[in-house]
Amino acid sequence: MLKVPAFQYYEDLRVTVYQDDTEWWKFYLLPDYVSIRKDINGDPVFLLVKYAFGDQDREENEDLPRGGGLMAFDIELTVQESDEPDLRDRLQSYVDREWNRLKSFADAANHDIESLTLNSWHNRTNGVPRPAGDPTTPPSLTIDDVSLGLNPDRPTAPPGDAPPQIQLSYPEFTEGTFTVLAPQSDGLVTHSITEGPLSLTGPNTAAVMIELTEAGATFMQQTLVETSGVGATNLVPLGARMDLKFKARIPPASLHVKADTRSVYKAMESIDHDYDDYACREDDIAHYETMMEAAIESKLIDVTLDTGELDLESDLVEELMGISMELIRDLLSEELFEETDPPDDVDDDLLKEKTDYYIMKQEERISFKTMNTKIEINSIIEAEKHPQGTMQAFFAGVPKSKMNQFVRVVNLDDDFFKTLGLTVNCFADWENDPIAFVEVQIQYDGRNEQGQIEQKQETFTFDKDTTSGEWDPSLIGKQRGYKYRWRLAYTGQEAGEFSRWEKERSPMLNITVPSSGRINLPIIAGNVDFQQTVQQVQIAVSYEDRSDDVASQTENFVLMAGQLEQTYSRDLFTDWDKEITYKPTFILKDGQVIEGDEQSTDERSLLINAPLFDKLDVNFVLVASQAADIAQVLIDVRYDDDANDYHVDEVLRLKDANEFKSWSVVLQDRDNRNFRYKAVITFNDGTMTDTGFIEMEGDQTIPIKGNAPPRLNVTVMPSVIDFGTTPLVTCDLRYRDPDNAIDARKTLFFDTNNKAPVPWTLPISDSSRQTYSYDVDYHALSGTIDREEIETDDGVLVIKRAIVPEVKCIFTCTQINFTDTPVVELQIEYTDPVNGNDMSDTLIVSSVADNPVFQHMVQEDSPREFTLTRIYHLADGQVHQDDPQVINRKRYVIPRHMPDPVVVEEPDTPE
Repeated sequence: MLKVPAFQYYEDLRVTVYQDDTEWWKFYLLPDYVSIRKDINGDPVFLLVKYAFGDQDREENEDLPRGGGLMAFDIELTVQESDEPDLRDRLQSYVDREWNRLKSFADAANHDIESLTLNSWHNRTNGVPRPAGDPTTPPSLTIDDVSLGLNPDRPTAPPGDAPPQIQLSYPEFTEGTFTVLAPQSDGLVTHSITEGPLSLTGPNTAAVMIELTEAGATFMQQTLVETSGVGATNLVPLGARMDLKFKARIPPASLHVKADTRSVYKAMESIDHDYDDYACREDDIAHYETMMEAAIESKLIDVTLDTGELDLESDLVEELMGISMELIRDLLSEELFEETDPPDDVDDDLLKEKTDYYIMKQEERISFKTMNTKIEINSIIEAEKHPQGTMQAFFAGVPKSKMNQFVRVVNLDDDFFKTLGLTVNCFADWENDPIAFVEVQIQYDGRNEQGQIEQKQETFTFDKDTTSGEWDPSLIGKQRGYKYRWRLAYTGQEAGEFSRWEKERSPMLNITVPSSGRINLPIIAGNVDFQQTVQQVQIAVSYEDRSDDVASQTENFVLMAGQLEQTYSRDLFTDWDKEITYKPTFILKDGQVIEGDEQSTDERSLLINAPLFDKLDVNFVLVASQAADIAQVLIDVRYDDDANDYHVDEVLRLKDANEFKSWSVVLQDRDNRNFRYKAVITFNDGTMTDTGFIEMEGDQTIPIKGNAPPRLNVTVMPSVIDFGTTPLVTCDLRYRDPDNAIDARKTLFFDTNNKAPVPWTLPISDSSRQTYSYDVDYHALSGTIDREEIETDDGVLVIKRAIVPEVKCIFTCTQINFTDTPVVELQIEYTDPVNGNDMSDTLIVSSVADNPVFQHMVQEDSPREFTLTRIYHLADGQVHQDDPQVINRKRYVIPRHMPDPVVVEEPDTPE
């Protein structure tokens, strides 16, 4: 643990050094300044970001300012890296000298240096002052400065062969907070995290975050950076302070206690006699602490506290005096007092348990003597320091290229983040009209930054709980126009037809739905087994409202497998406030007819459930590891009741793995629950298996197992083909297995409209034979490139792009002055007399953002140059055409138009 006062303060380095109390070559460094942390590259951990909001952002949120800034950095309490070598040299010089002196002392006393060590306070208590400001020249060494006979293997033993290397460490921090002194003006700072607790480990690194106004961001930027972009100053207009507490051992103090115990006893007996008007009885009880304090205050005990040579602060002296008083009480209490039971008048049991009571001993039981005790008090305190200062980042002279990593300017007004901001509202009589939903489709398209057509779509579904929606896609270029259409769906019915497409640009789209006054009653099949039991359900539905002149009208509906819902619709043009009357009739698969009772309901949907039947229920489930190879599974299941001449024969179809089918039979003889089935499994390669009829009994689930044949699976990827060079590419795939008589072929075609990955799957006989062959033909304008056939077993086949000769030139327009020449025309002529491949083209340039490209495919022996004629259309309407020139370059910078010089004729001079 470190000891105080400090070992040395190095004014030139602004560092206070503390020494350890046991390992005299260990030191603790505490700089009196707080600094900005640096990373492993020696750069300050500091970032200032200045930003501006876009116009659309501020329109959507009126509370947004024009912009602002964010400043983030780390602070820490550590010695500057450049000062540490010098500091180490100074301390190591001190340790070397001390070790050599200690070694000489040990040798003279015939001791090993490992079995002794320096006393913690030897350089302060031997009375010989050190030279001012020079800890490397310690006072002379005496026997009082050395501890002898120690264990030579202890961790704190000095080495015996050479001076120890110094150790640098951090104090044992117990409390700590930091405060950053930032500008307090509301015009500069909006929010900040500039104070808080410290980690209490190592250099106590703390993170600081400050949000700035637009003025504050500019203030910080112009303070740190010159207008040229070079770093302007080493100081940051911020201050920092750390308030730290850490454990420290103070020099021992001597406590000298002198007292005659007989005089103390008689005096305290007298005090006890008069204390709180107690009667004069020897067994009167008094708390010994009260008695002891009274005795010390009466000067019956002579107490001398020697704080040594140190000029200690008053609070430290008071703390030592408190320790001294506790020691005195402990010494005298053993001589004069003994513990006893609490008095009878104490009624509080808790008080009895928590309080110790003492009584003065009888005089004949005390051996009176004169006390003359000297005690050395060793104490640990909580030292407090407050290092502080202005932040240094050392930006002065830092080049612009590096300053960009510390100070950034960001413009948030980016077209890429601008959005359409569309709000769609739907208005309808949701309370009275039986509207299920209104579907609105929005289509938004345009040409993006890459010049490609991009389309975005959104669909809104509105009901009475949701009548408004928002769509905020990113803008495509600067396009804000869109088109929309909508359709209406009534409850229980399919949605109607869409309206025609309408164009709109407004950010607020309102859809108005007219009122219908219509009954829309969904009639839904509930617990009805259409697979095995019921053929169909016929429902007669009627409605009338005589009070509103709505005549009775009956309509029949049929529910069956594949048609599990119908809708009774009727336009009333008045409120629907009467009950619906309906009667169901069930027609079973065996021809039986069961009529239900006529019923009425005021519900807005009608659920039809079948009555209970005696049935035989069987489930079939397909269990297959490769169900994709199975074309279908046909299950022929039969039930025969010869006594009642009742027979059921049905074929079920399964396709997907874990798919199941239910089969039910309404029984006329509930004891006859026998049935039989057979499964025929057909695979995609044409093979099949037949289980034959299997006899079964009772309700159950039957698994149908099928093992699929092996397959060859290949995915052909045309993603890297350049269709601009080779508009059409064909790929021939072939699989051969002569041993199993397989020779399969497939040809794939790819162009700009067909460039998605294509799977090729093929049933095979031998799963270990996965090798196939392919060849690719590239069809270009100049002819066809045929690649040789290649064998491979790759599951993913990527078709590479073909290299086709071409003449290509990219034009750059940055030199053109579009104010003087708003339009520049580029006329291009290409001639290939050998191959007859001539062409001409005209490119128009009207913006510095234009980058036109001339591209023309040629033969291998074709020329690579072309003729270029520049035509400048001037702002005053004139046209200037440059002479044609031959170009043989991949890139060409179009020069600006230079006007012809003006020739001024001089007047004739008379003779």
